[in-house]
Amino acid sequence: MTRFLCIVSPQHGHINPTLAVVQELVERGDTVIFYATEQFRPSIEATGAIFRGYTSIVTRRWAHMVYTSDDPRDNPFIRMGHETIEECNHVIPQIRDDAAGHDADYILYDTVPGKMLAELLHLPAIQLYTTYALNQQFNPMVAQLLSLATGPTAQAFLEVNQAFDDFRASYQLPPLPFSSLLDRVEPLNIVFIPRTLQPLQENFDHRFTFVGHSVRPRFSPPGFPLEKLGQHPLLYISLGTIFSTHHQLAFIRDCFRAFRGSDWLVIQSIGKEIERAQLEPIPENFLVYQHVPQLEVLQQTDVFITHGGMNSTLEALYYGIPLVVVPQMPEQEMTAQQLARRGLAIHLAKADLTADLLQKTVMQAHTDPTFRANAQAMQTIMRASGGYVEAANTIQRFVESKNSNT
Repeated sequence: MTRFLCIVSPQHGHINPTLAVVQELVERGDTVIFYATEQFRPSIEATGAIFRGYTSIVTRRWAHMVYTSDDPRDNPFIRMGHETIEECNHVIPQIRDDAAGHDADYILYDTVPGKMLAELLHLPAIQLYTTYALNQQFNPMVAQLLSLATGPTAQAFLEVNQAFDDFRASYQLPPLPFSSLLDRVEPLNIVFIPRTLQPLQENFDHRFTFVGHSVRPRFSPPGFPLEKLGQHPLLYISLGTIFSTHHQLAFIRDCFRAFRGSDWLVIQSIGKEIERAQLEPIPENFLVYQHVPQLEVLQQTDVFITHGGMNSTLEALYYGIPLVVVPQMPEQEMTAQQLARRGLAIHLAKADLTADLLQKTVMQAHTDPTFRANAQAMQTIMRASGGYVEAANTIQRFVESKNSNT
């Protein structure tokens, strides 16, 4: 049987799609050693994988990250570059020796420290995409980063590359441009979206397997009152867990004003940065929690207001739910526009939000039958893509072909 190391970005949107594949591999007899932050230990151990912990510095910062300076070093992509390198410098020393001791055959990754670990341990790698796949024909991040090589950001761009070279030199690795991390294509790349949602899909060859979303019952902390669902139309609201507290508070209060006293039962997920006490008084028809068992809730949801994170978006479409998308970052903006063009969602700009607009938009998504019909058609496509079973099948076929050639 095969021994895999797995390291993905320690965020729910990256961890959750991976869990079902890991569980499937373990149930087939493979061993998976899964590196993640402590909050994910229960979910990972529930799959049968071996949990190995580390601490992350980047994810602690994202909740408070606001770009308001004119300093070129505060450009979001320059900051992303430096913080990615800082994360590598922080994470790799924690896990390298432990990972080397597991005598693994392959590494599964979706994060830069994972790429670096594969290179340092000389392990063949399988890349996991929990959002859009990237290659030389489609890579908005590389295009944005390379655009900084001239003009007022040129020096800051050179500093990112120098910091990356310094990191690589500390491990006796040859220099590479930082942008090379963002368009690396492995011999096998598992993509957790259906091919139909991939931009420029015709440019992705046999190395990319589009399996649709990876949905399987997963560990959920107890305490959420699922028994209260089913008696009213259900509106589920979540903007994810890593955005600024100030923006989240304003948005949540708009939701309170929009749906207080309505026929909706509203489930509002507020993330770990906000305490319920900051929101008092909470309307009687609202259930407000820092963490929500999303799969169970989505199965009874009528409309979902989301930030357009790929995990939440695809889980909703897996259950055929119309969406109202309020994107918070560029990738989510692209997703919102694509879903709106396909009649799967209504796209709202966060700068335009008011309680009245939220109320009218949710009612439109709920009462116009085309949104539900389109979501259910996408549901059929997603479920036919194979999900975690097809991902595990593809990984095992890949391993078998490599073994037969050695």
